[in-house]
Amino acid sequence: MYLRSLRQAFGTGIYGDFAHVVSHALRGYWDWDGGELSDVAKAAEKWLEGRMDSLNSDEFNLLGLHRVTRAQQDALGRKLMQALAKFTRDAGCQGLALLIDEVETLFTAKGKALQAVLGAMRVMVDWSGAAPDAIPLFCVFAATPDIFEGIIRYPALQQRLAVAGATFDEGNNYAPRISLERIDVKHEQLLIAIGERLVNVAMVASNDRLTRSLQLKNSVRLARTASQRSLGVDARRLFVKTWAGILAQQIEVGEREFSEDELTKRYTGDFDDIATKDKQAFEP
Repeated sequence: MYLRSLRQAFGTGIYGDFAHVVSHALRGYWDWDGGELSDVAKAAEKWLEGRMDSLNSDEFNLLGLHRVTRAQQDALGRKLMQALAKFTRDAGCQGLALLIDEVETLFTAKGKALQAVLGAMRVMVDWSGAAPDAIPLFCVFAATPDIFEGIIRYPALQQRLAVAGATFDEGNNYAPRISLERIDVKHEQLLIAIGERLVNVAMVASNDRLTRSLQLKNSVRLARTASQRSLGVDARRLFVKTWAGILAQQIEVGEREFSEDELTKRYTGDFDDIATKDKQAFEP
């Protein structure tokens, strides 16, 4: 009954072969006796993980599918993302949160290419909503202020992102635009909050091989170190890179308490590394 409802909910027109492949994977797990998964279930897993290129002809035949051509890849990616967002409801979640960072890198296009990018943004905004067939997707575009100049020239997108009434920082939680410069959050407090979230992620990734109280102490100390320094790259980006590296190192070799001097050296070293890469990336 569930597989029948799955095929009805994930029609091939909108979601492609998603329901078909998920059915193969589910049957494999339902029939699983603790040994090896069936060949068709393993092929379904590869496909659902996005590893279509690793499937051989026999595996495609087991799934009853054909190899995806390069021209079909973009359409397939969109269908799978929509299917993933919708399928999260079956896993007891509310939906999928998607962050498209540094949108300004997409706006080097001009003319028709720029219109295509803006059109893609409009389509993604329209995917979500309150309609019964809407996709449970929360999509956030991180963009620099000059991007809005392009949005102004696209009336359909401008209408969807227009702020009616109060702004977000004035208390309107439903405003479609959030200006990070106008949010009143103390820099050190923000870094501490980010560090705590990363500790939670590391605890899960390490199967609780880290001690939460010790890592929170290290995180607060690094946040204090970062907030006291004035460096020419984005401080949050640098903090995340440094703290994630320290956590990964401890998962690998064992945890310990870091002194302020050690953290300062690590923070400065990562700054030099980022600055060098940025210079190499943007120099003509």
